[in-house]
Amino acid sequence: MNSMNLAALIERYIRYRQTLGERFVSNAFILRAFARSVGADAAVDEVRTEQITTFIAGTAAQTNTWLTKYTAINGFFHFAKSRDHITHTPMPDKIAKRVDSMREDLHTA
Repeated sequence: MNSMNLAALIERYIRYRQTLGERFVSNAFILRAFARSVGADAAVDEVRTEQITTFIAGTAAQTNTWLTKYTAINGFFHFAKSRDHITHTPMPDKIAKRVDSMREDLHTA
C-alpha cells in the first residue's frame, strides 16, 4: 500500500472518470470540497469515518444532495482501494443503512 495525498488522488480519480467519457462535474465539485474539509495535507489512508460523516451530513437533512455526496465519496474510496492506496474504505456503515432505506422509500413512493 502506498500512501498518497487525498487531494492529489481525488484529482487523479476525476481525470480517470472523465477519460471514461463522463462529464463528472458535480461529483468533482463534491470531492474537491471534501478534500478541503479534511485538509490539504491529509493522506488518503488517514481519512476517518467521522470526517466523512460530518461532511456528508453538513447542515441539511437527508436529501438528494446528501445521497449524491455519499455516492461520490463512496466511488472515490472504492477507486482508492482498487489501486491499493487504502486497505479498506472508511465509509460509515450507519449512513449506508440510511441510504438503503431512503432508496426503498423512493422506490415505494
